[in-house]
Amino acid sequence: MNCEHFCLYIIVRSEIDEMLFADILLNFQTTYVSKSGKVVFEHKLIALNYIRGWFLLDLIAAVPFDLLYAVQVKTVRLLAIRYFYAST
Repeated sequence: MNCEHFCLYIIVRSEIDEMLFADILLNFQTTYVSKSGKVVFEHKLIALNYIRGWFLLDLIAAVPFDLLYAVQVKTVRLLAIRYFYAST
């Protein structure tokens, strides 16, 4: 994979992540219709409804696991190198 493709991937992935996190924030502000048919406007009830419903799935979808993995691999390598040189 050359730099152009990788840079494009990072840009697109970042935009997608931003949209997913914006969606989460908007869902905490979006009214919903209760079982009794009334529109709920209270922020606390909206937040509780969202957390009980789609929040966990939205959060999992929004986490950039590929970037977290890349950071973890670099961190583990740096720690291994630091440990190796410290023990000699």
